Amino acid sequence: MRDARDDLAAALKSRTVIDTAIGAIMAQNRCNRDAAFQILVKASSYRNIKLKEVATGIISGIGGEREFPTTYDE
Repeated sequence: MRDARDDLAAALKSRTVIDTAIGAIMAQNRCNRDAAFQILVKASSYRNIKLKEVATGIISGIGGEREFPTTYDE
């Protein structure tokens, strides 16, 4: 149970970072969510790094933060 809980918490944290990056891409490029997600996926594929890491880099570049608290943190 503990492993499942930890996996779920990690997934929710990743999702928060990815969704925040998608919002930033949408604002910068004036595009819809699907187009912004595709930009993020292409950047991840081109750089051969995980989607979450690309999203973290985008948000870090905007706000300077590397840690992203979620409403799911205990």
